[in-house]
Amino acid sequence: PNLTRRIAGKSLPLEKFISRKARKYQKQQRRLALPALEFAYNFLCINHAPRAVITEKMLPLVDHHLEELDKFKEDPSKCGKSGDEGEYWDDLTLGRFLKGVCLRYTAYPDSEAVLDPNEVPSIPQEEAYSKAEEAFRALIADGLKVSLDHHLVYHAHYELGRLLACKGQKDEARSHLDLVFSGKPLEASSVRRKGKYSLESSLNMRTHAALDALDQDRGL
Repeated sequence: PNLTRRIAGKSLPLEKFISRKARKYQKQQRRLALPALEFAYNFLCINHAPRAVITEKMLPLVDHHLEELDKFKEDPSKCGKSGDEGEYWDDLTLGRFLKGVCLRYTAYPDSEAVLDPNEVPSIPQEEAYSKAEEAFRALIADGLKVSLDHHLVYHAHYELGRLLACKGQKDEARSHLDLVFSGKPLEASSVRRKGKYSLESSLNMRTHAALDALDQDRGL
């Protein structure tokens, strides 16, 4: 966490994100939830992955993570070793987010994803879309309970907006993208989060590109 550098007085967003994750790893006694998949999302690996890899490799990991968390639903403070129920809500938020992302790219694969022309999707498009939307909306509904990973709430609005655009619901899609771009707090009060959330500049650029694509009726 202490090895971050500044260039021209500015810290590197990705370095700062990794530093925050390292501090969280230490705070949670050497434990992080689904770190490889979270980094895969940030480096655009999930949207470029073959659909079969998403449904057969990635999604089962997320589902198992969520099933384990369900054991602590009645007493979130027992999740992890710190006794802080914030660990439960952060892990649940990440699990819901990654489930939504995996199902979104199952329903609507990225234009650059490698697809087998003879593949029969193991999850029907409508089912994948419905479950992805459900995961994102559940995350957003519990956004006030997020402890450290505030950025996931903003990314959920972004991904839900893009998902709705794929379905043709452009007005609601725009409303979610506009929320991200507005700069307004979308999760907890400003007392709980100080300064920018992780990867804010990067998400703003991606949101601007998504709004531009929506305006020009291009695919998201």
